[in-house]
Amino acid sequence: MTPFVPSRDKYEAVNRLSSLTGDGPEELGPGSKERKRVLQNVVRFLELPVDPGLNKVALGAAIMEALGGPWGPECHSTGYTITLVGLDRVLFYATQAADALGRVADARPRSIEEEAERIVAACGSAFAEVLDMRTCVTLMKNRGDRNWAQSEWPGWYFESTGRATCMAKEGGEPGPQYGSVRFDYRLAHVWDFKAHSVRMASNSLNPKMILNDSAAIDSCVVAEGGVGFIVGHGDARYDVDGSLRQWMASMKKSGGVKSRSAKSGRSRAFKATFAMTHIDALFLPDADTIAQGLADGWLKNNFQVGFHQIDGDSPRAGKYLLDGRKMPEGILIGRHETNVEAGMYRKMAEEVLLAVEAPLMDAQGALFEDDET
Repeated sequence: MTPFVPSRDKYEAVNRLSSLTGDGPEELGPGSKERKRVLQNVVRFLELPVDPGLNKVALGAAIMEALGGPWGPECHSTGYTITLVGLDRVLFYATQAADALGRVADARPRSIEEEAERIVAACGSAFAEVLDMRTCVTLMKNRGDRNWAQSEWPGWYFESTGRATCMAKEGGEPGPQYGSVRFDYRLAHVWDFKAHSVRMASNSLNPKMILNDSAAIDSCVVAEGGVGFIVGHGDARYDVDGSLRQWMASMKKSGGVKSRSAKSGRSRAFKATFAMTHIDALFLPDADTIAQGLADGWLKNNFQVGFHQIDGDSPRAGKYLLDGRKMPEGILIGRHETNVEAGMYRKMAEEVLLAVEAPLMDAQGALFEDDET
């Protein structure tokens, strides 16, 4: 059995438990509280001699007694709430019990292409509606997500929601860490989630995708046999009147988060909405592919070197920047089109992607064929 990887937060933990019991994606309740049914599903799935009508803390304790694991004050808090430690403890022992009973199905993908298609399809349903800043930021805050106050909320929301949804539907665990970078997700391979705006605030098209720290990617590719990126492409509408900046300032104040000033003295406009048109799976299989990408110009490894976004921050290491117009056949290995309101959003994404060179277009076929009526 592979070593247990702790969950990043309670939202991730409940979705990993839900994956184990086969009950689909879960959301936290008000105040970042786990739903009682998550524990009740463990009782049902493992057929434990436990009363599912107990309150949550007593239910957690009874489950752990039945599974032969420890349960103490660190596992729960006031208000009949289970802590992250408690949820992960139930997950660890429940997984061991399920494995011993032969109830952990081996549904590993048979190929990297199958894995990619399963991941993009799994998280696609969570992004079928236009994302709204107020709704998404509030939801992240309620989940206890430590990145809820970040200005680039579409990326953080896509990462946390997509990762947890995939864990619930496909299994998997948090990804490994290289240097200061922890990758988001591991199924059979390592994956990172990225949101990509196809249009800048200036209204210019944006075919280039920011990936991750170049040194961390290099290390991951060598150690893990490649690394993939789940990229949610969409069109953003921006906060032109500044009302969302005022709203965010109020949210930060109520949440005890101190606002910091940009080094440039200028603040970028918030994205008011983000309409995700499709989700792509990109895969870098080895160091030779990266080296070829750098030589051919579809990859750059020095994006934002030395950049300071906020006064007092350490200078950033270089990130990989991938140009979707130039990447060769074979990098894009999976795609899922969402059911988001298309119209102007899909047209904008189409204008970007139709700039992709002919070999990729030939390999993938028509990118945006209208449904037959």
